[in-house]
Amino acid sequence: MRTSSQSRVAQAIGTQHGWRVWIVVLTALVAFAAAFSVHAQPVVDPPSRVARLSEASGQIWLFNTDTNEWVTIARNRPLTTGDRIATDNGARAEITLGSTTLRLDAATELEIVRLDDTRFALRLHGGSVAARLRTPQSFAEFELSTDEGRFRAQTVGRFRFDRVDQASDVTAFAGQAIYENRNTALPVTTGQHAQFWVDGAGVPQYAMQELVRDDFFAWNDARDRAED
Repeated sequence: MRTSSQSRVAQAIGTQHGWRVWIVVLTALVAFAAAFSVHAQPVVDPPSRVARLSEASGQIWLFNTDTNEWVTIARNRPLTTGDRIATDNGARAEITLGSTTLRLDAATELEIVRLDDTRFALRLHGGSVAARLRTPQSFAEFELSTDEGRFRAQTVGRFRFDRVDQASDVTAFAGQAIYENRNTALPVTTGQHAQFWVDGAGVPQYAMQELVRDDFFAWNDARDRAED
């Protein structure tokens, strides 16, 4: 027959054993919850395609959305959806995506609005951009918008887009592009240069212009001939 002291010892041992069991159980539950939390976190897939800053002359900037600051970038920098690139005065840049080539003149700001398997959408905030589209896929997925409207390519070719003083221009050196805004659509074909703006009533307007053959034209033309 147990004594009272033996019973107290047995109870203490049993209590300690019970606490050890609960500690093991709680530890296992915490570990399981942590593992479940890790597996439950959404998996962000990397972009299927990225463009590349293939050439850079002068100071090139990229807007950092985390710090709301412009930071300098160098040649071979990958670019994807949401990236906003700008060239300094006297600088020029070239961006490649597969067979598509974009060239930025000095003092130009360009944003990649969407880049995925089916679309290469850009927004020109200011300055001049030349686009060379070599394949049916490249012109089918390409579009460039400004505050004055949207431009799409309808054939392979070489095009130039300018935005200055609330007016947007498109030049078709080879191929055909189309301007769209509200119920307005105007094709621009090889050898044509059109300027577009929106009047005070919100109605799109346009005027045909002479071809521009400035320093950017000469530089871009020389790059094309060198590639050919």
